[in-house]
Amino acid sequence: MLNPFQRSGDPYMLIVGMTGVKMGDSVAHIGCAEGGRMAAVAAKVGLSGRAVAIVPDQASAARARKGAAQAGVLVEIEIAPPTHLPADEASFDLAVVDDTDGLLGTLRSRHPDLLGTIRDSRDLDDATAAKLKGVVESYAKTFA
Repeated sequence: MLNPFQRSGDPYMLIVGMTGVKMGDSVAHIGCAEGGRMAAVAAKVGLSGRAVAIVPDQASAARARKGAAQAGVLVEIEIAPPTHLPADEASFDLAVVDDTDGLLGTLRSRHPDLLGTIRDSRDLDDATAAKLKGVVESYAKTFA
């Protein structure tokens, strides 16, 4: 008999399922605090898809490379600040933001009105996008 509450051997199954990624997708994984998570999502796209890790520094790039190597998946790695991503929005079917380093926590604690606007409208108008860009740029300066 199957026990739905029993832990499986895959620690990333929930994360991969929550992204909705599927075979053949083109995925941007922004940030890489833990390489295994990134690699699990990248594995799902398969050889017919594309996985790109966009990371802010060499340490994150090393984690992404290690996670990809351990999982045996192909991942392109780009080093770029979170305010200037090296791709246009039409390049990917899905973007996964690894927030382990805390940007969303900062937004929740210091800018709840901005998150509420985005959540309620489900869109980024020019004014909201400008506010969000300002918050992200300010946050990125903490890494400079």
